[in-house]
Amino acid sequence: MTTFGFRALFMKYARMAGLDVDNRKISPHTFRHSFATHLAREKWPIKHVQDLLGHSCIQNTEIYLHLAKEDLVEAVDSLSSRKRRSGSEILG
Repeated sequence: MTTFGFRALFMKYARMAGLDVDNRKISPHTFRHSFATHLAREKWPIKHVQDLLGHSCIQNTEIYLHLAKEDLVEAVDSLSSRKRRSGSEILG
C-alpha cells in the first residue's frame, strides 16, 4: 500500500465516523501523534511507545513525554486558578 492510498482510506473512514475532515486538522500523522501522546499520558513505558511507533532513537519518542508533562502542569495551573477565583468570590 502506498502512503497516498493509506491516507485516502484513513480520510474515507474518518468521514464515515462523522469527523469533519475538511475543517479540522485530521491526518494519519495527527492520529499517530495523538496515539503516542495518549500512551505517554497513561504513563506507558517509553520503550514500549518507542517500539509501537517504530522509532529507532529514543529521543524521537521523548517529545511525547514532554507533552504529557506540559498537559499535567497546565491542568494543575488551571485547578489552582479556579481555586483562587472561588476563594476570592467567597471573601469578596
